[in-house]
Formats: sequence, structure tokens, C-alpha cells
Amino acid sequence: TMVTWNNEQVATIGRERCGGQGYLSANSFGECITFSHAGLTAEGDNRVLMQKVSKELMTTVKLSEVKKFAALSRTPLALRPLVFGTTGNPTSQSVQTTLLKVREKFLLHSLSLKVGLKLRNVPKEQKGEAMFQTWMMEESDLVQHTAHAYGERVVNDAMLQAIKSADPDIQGVLESLRSLYCLSRFETWMGWYLSEGLMSPSQAQAITKRSRELCAELGSQAIELVNGFGVPEHMLRSPIAQDWVAFNERDTQGEVLSDAERQQYPEFVPLPPQ
Repeated sequence: TMVTWNNEQVATIGRERCGGQGYLSANSFGECITFSHAGLTAEGDNRVLMQKVSKELMTTVKLSEVKKFAALSRTPLALRPLVFGTTGNPTSQSVQTTLLKVREKFLLHSLSLKVGLKLRNVPKEQKGEAMFQTWMMEESDLVQHTAHAYGERVVNDAMLQAIKSADPDIQGVLESLRSLYCLSRFETWMGWYLSEGLMSPSQAQAITKRSRELCAELGSQAIELVNGFGVPEHMLRSPIAQDWVAFNERDTQGEVLSDAERQQYPEFVPLPPQ
């Protein structure tokens, strides 16, 4: 689910950044966006699948953990960073990992607590209906956020493992990518972190500052990073992935090419209907 959401976002932002070139069918952005949307609803809508993730996660929660969370959740906001261990430099690997783990556990235990309290006094024969009402109508956002938090933590864990096993020459750039991913997640959920007292204003400022710095640093290496995917040259059929300057030097008349140009660039534009 998170992969297909990412595909859609990358395709959409990529098309926007390419301006009018992004509209040309020859440049294949339309195909990328279409396929990403197909993935969003393949074998079930993503939101439904995320509900299943949260449901499975709830089966792993122990009652003792929920009781402990209930007690800790009464902690004044000013003391929560100390209690939940989210103090420190949010641009460091260890603190970033902690922030992701804390969000995951906080949301999961909060969901378990709320569901448990709402079903506590419900008669057995009515629990199914009450569970549906709570899960679908009252705590749907929390259900989705819990699954997201789990997925984001898993992504970070996978990246940490990949960095450890990578060639030392590229560990630095991979760590920068991992850090930027975490920072982007913190920026997305910054309102939540601040409102729950799990992040200080100074940490939030440091996150924004470092995110901008990493974007500038990695931007200069964008071509090398994309080449790292190892996409074969014969698969780069779109003009924008090749010599797009030369492609734009001639008037394609809305992607209509002459016979000579069509023979020179047969992969760019399909033949018109007869």
C-alpha cells in the first residue's frame, strides 16, 4: 500500500516539475500515474488494507502495555519528551529511529485503549456491532495513522539494514536518503508530535532546517541516484529521459512527427490511426 501511494506521489510531482513536457504522452507520465492508481485499488483499496494492518497489530498488544500507556499518557506535555525518550538531536539516526518507534507504539496503544474502553461494558452479543461502529465510524483516522506509523518504522528499519550491508563508499549517501525520509515523515506529522508533547519547538525547527539542507545536497547527486536503480537504457523510451533538448528543438506539432522524424524516433510517438 505504501509503495503504491509513493508511486502515485512520485509520478504526480515528477509530472508537475516537468511543466508542459509532463503532459506529452510520449513522456509516459500518464502511464505512470494510471498504473499507480491501479495499484491503489488492486486486491482491495489501500485504506481497507491499512485497516487490516492495524487489526493485526492490535493482536500483538499486551494488556500490561496498555495499562502502562494509560498511566504515561497522563504525563504533563512538558515532561513527555523525557518520559517517552524523544529528547535529543532529531537529525541523528538514533533519535530519528526513536521518534518513529514512539509514534508507532503511542498510536497503537492509544487505539487499543480507546477500543477497549468503548467495548468494556458492551454485552457480548452486541460487541460485533459496537466494534464496527468504533472502528469504522469513530476511530477510523487513528486506525489509519497507526498502520502508517508501523509502515514508516518498518521502512526505516529496512534502510538501516541496507546501509549496514552496503559498500562503504555509498553508505554516506544512503544514510542521507534515510535521514531525509525520516525528516519528511516528521514534517508530515509535526503537528501531531507537537500537540502530543513528544517534540519541542526547537526540534521542529532543526528538522525543517536539516530537511532543506539534505534536499540541496542530494539534489546535486540526483542523476547518480537515479542511475543507481540500474534501469537499462533500452527501457528509457521517453524523450524526456534521453536528449530532450534535441527533441524540443523541432516543432512536434503536439507530438505529430514527420515520416522522417518518425523513422528516426519510432519509440517516441506512436503511429496515427489510419
